[in-house]
Amino acid sequence: EVLAVGDARFQNKCFRKIREFKEAGKTIVFCSHNLSAVKDFCTYAFWLHRGEISREGYPHIVVEAYKEFSSQNSIQLTKK
Repeated sequence: EVLAVGDARFQNKCFRKIREFKEAGKTIVFCSHNLSAVKDFCTYAFWLHRGEISREGYPHIVVEAYKEFSSQNSIQLTKK
């Protein structure tokens, strides 16, 4: 992710630009593992798992489904 490697100033500049585009009604494809950013910036979300759409819809719902999936998988990995 380009936003993960920049310093805080660069990240803030990018987020301001994203907000500008959003306020202007422009479409943005935002790919991220930053769940807070997905909830903050997106109006619709897709969760891709192994190249397939696992869930889509409102960002807060998709993010919660992803978190639940992730926590279940981390529990299974620690049991092995």
